[in-house]
Amino acid sequence: MTNQTIDSHTGLSRWAHRLSLLIFCLIILSACNLPSSLRSNSAFSDNISDLATPPVNIQFQLELPEPVTDELNIVVEILDDVTGLLHNNKLIGMEKQTDQIYQTTLSVPSGSIIKYRYGKVEDTLTPEILPGGEPVLYRLYHAQNNSTVSDILHTWQGDIFHGGTGKIIGTLLDNKSNQPIPDILVVAGGRRTFTDANGKYLIDGLGSGVHNIVFYAIDGQFRTYQQGALVEPGMTTPADVKLQPLPKVSVTFQVIPPNDALGAPIYMAGNLVQLGNTFADLNGSMSVKPKRMPTLTPNADGTQSITLQLYQGTDLRYKFTLGDGYWNAEQNEAGGFRIRQLIVPSEDVTIDHTIRTWRTAGLEPITFSVSIPPETSPVDGKYIQFKAREWTEPIPLWPLGNGNYLHILFSPLDSTEPIPYRFCQNEDCVQASDMGSLSFERQIEPSQNPQTINLTLDSWQNWHVFEKNASVQEAYTPTKPASYGTYIEFTPEMDPSWLALFPQGIAQLDQINASRVIFSPQWFVKGNSPYLYPLIGQTPFLYELSMLLQIAESQGFELSLYPQLGPYDAIENWWPSAPKTELWWDAFFTSYADFIISYAKLAQQSGVDQLIVGGKALLPTFEGGLLPDGSDSSAHYDDRWNTLIDEIRTHYNGQLIWGTNTNLEMDPLPEFINRFDGIYISVDSPLALGDHPSFEMVQAGFIDVIDSQIYEIYRSTLKPITLALGYPSVENAASGCALLGASCYNDGLFRSSELTPYAIDFEEQALIYNAVMPIIASREWITAVSIRGYEPIVTVQTGSSSIAAKPAFDVIQYWFTNMKP
Repeated sequence: MTNQTIDSHTGLSRWAHRLSLLIFCLIILSACNLPSSLRSNSAFSDNISDLATPPVNIQFQLELPEPVTDELNIVVEILDDVTGLLHNNKLIGMEKQTDQIYQTTLSVPSGSIIKYRYGKVEDTLTPEILPGGEPVLYRLYHAQNNSTVSDILHTWQGDIFHGGTGKIIGTLLDNKSNQPIPDILVVAGGRRTFTDANGKYLIDGLGSGVHNIVFYAIDGQFRTYQQGALVEPGMTTPADVKLQPLPKVSVTFQVIPPNDALGAPIYMAGNLVQLGNTFADLNGSMSVKPKRMPTLTPNADGTQSITLQLYQGTDLRYKFTLGDGYWNAEQNEAGGFRIRQLIVPSEDVTIDHTIRTWRTAGLEPITFSVSIPPETSPVDGKYIQFKAREWTEPIPLWPLGNGNYLHILFSPLDSTEPIPYRFCQNEDCVQASDMGSLSFERQIEPSQNPQTINLTLDSWQNWHVFEKNASVQEAYTPTKPASYGTYIEFTPEMDPSWLALFPQGIAQLDQINASRVIFSPQWFVKGNSPYLYPLIGQTPFLYELSMLLQIAESQGFELSLYPQLGPYDAIENWWPSAPKTELWWDAFFTSYADFIISYAKLAQQSGVDQLIVGGKALLPTFEGGLLPDGSDSSAHYDDRWNTLIDEIRTHYNGQLIWGTNTNLEMDPLPEFINRFDGIYISVDSPLALGDHPSFEMVQAGFIDVIDSQIYEIYRSTLKPITLALGYPSVENAASGCALLGASCYNDGLFRSSELTPYAIDFEEQALIYNAVMPIIASREWITAVSIRGYEPIVTVQTGSSSIAAKPAFDVIQYWFTNMKP
């Protein structure tokens, strides 16, 4: 799984020469002559039916919370997450058994994993929702034999859930090794989560009754297991499970493509992580990331092929595509999406496929020929994004060289509906679209005649070209010892695009002479619950984070993990609203221990030599700690912290660093600070108030902070000190945390969404770093400096703390380079 996912799209560059200018001219200028017939000398046809498993009948039985009128139809919606959860779904009517019980039967191949949810239909479909009002993405059922799945509906969209809720908690172990299994998808009652490095999971907010809970390996490595779990209001249901590992099977797919768009890369999209599935709710309810799909390899005879390492018994759903699971995916000849299914056999096998067509029947393709002047284009990849009810996942343009790009849209097309489209960089069509898309919505109407759209993109949103080193103020730079740390801390706002795009992003850091990079994965709080939750799509799976760490290490960087709680804008209200009873605190520390031990184990396994614990969000958790309003939290739990530190040390033998902050004043340190190997101090103190502060004003402000607040931390602890800065690039940035309010409650990072009242000002951010770096360099007791909030995935010059592609980057490069021997 690891190599397949990491290398799945590295073949894109080798396709560039295949998409030569000759083909470009041929396709663009002669689109009306594009052949659509199949090759007459096809050597084989589909043989997958030879591997079909016998059908089984699954009866779906749904219990409603209250009766509905006879005018309403209750349906089960069978979902296709390869095409997209909004598309290619099937509605199956359910028959009324009693006022509140409905049922229907579905026949599927034995071994199928069914993704589904319920709805009610009058004029439109009203979907089911969870007790907290969240949508149900899908439920799971493993269809092995003729059986019945009994489900309990919480409520419908637009209604309010009135019952009590409980939770299911447990640990998953490998039945063979007895070791914890991370990254197992756990689904019950429409809620989803995944296991941490301890194999632990928690699903709460489930209504009372028996729920089917399913444990599903996202790469197929373990046999899917399901069981009923009784949930009672206010109670916890344990469900510890051992999963059976499955043997690997080599499956080769040999494919005859149609004659359209010869030379363009063909991808394989599917329902496993090996085939681009992220299991997240992406743009337009998509699950598959185009850049994470594997590429087929062309053969001398005109066929293409790919060999995958899969696992016996896996329900593989897949299709071949020039785009993603929705756009430009293979079609049935009579029209409509084609989705293939294979229950992976017990022996290595070769499967022959013929792709009948990419095209929508009766409509001709639309060609997009895009020119991007090199001087206006950064290094980020170029994408096209289409709207189908909602904006879907951006798709890579085919590079032709010399700033020219191509995309041909074959399907799905609808003659009655225009298709909106826009262009963007590195998948970020919210912050990094082309400027023309901001002025008006581009759209194209499908036609029975081929069409070509020729465009030149002149500029990008949030992108400016700066003269190199123009903002650097040279100064005396003392030479530091080789051990002096120059760190870059990445933004904690991670998403599934990182796995595909991170190698390109981290390559930019080669210029800056950083010695260490810091990853900040997040778990999240909600309501006033004491529990912390990983969120699919925002918390990376552990295999993803492990691969990112491997990439960074291969580039020569030292590694740190700084696990954090989020979303940060909720923390300020979460602490005051929490009951903070003895039971609440006990549950919180148990949950936090699961969280931090999970990352301690990953750090140990991945060779991470520094684990940072603490931060602003944990300030209320120890003796003398403060709530967001500055009052004493009255938490007397240092014994819990000491026990936790002991446990961390049993799993992790690297450096353990305490994270703290200084805003208007230095946050208090815990009594157990002596148990840590160093202190990571995030600084966002106001340095100079008012518009356009001078260099001297900022320096004076920082000298006051460093000498009156931060030095005392060093003097009283004699611990190695890392100063971490993340000042934003907006007007009045030197005001630091005061930008966000008089209370100055901040975690040292500034996000674009927090800074909308302020105009962008790159020069003020550069001025701050020009002013403070000489002061930091002059203090011998500071052992490292870290720049926080770096955005490694897409080059967007917003007001956030990130210095990527901003004048402040040059300033940090100057200091990081000149301070090191």
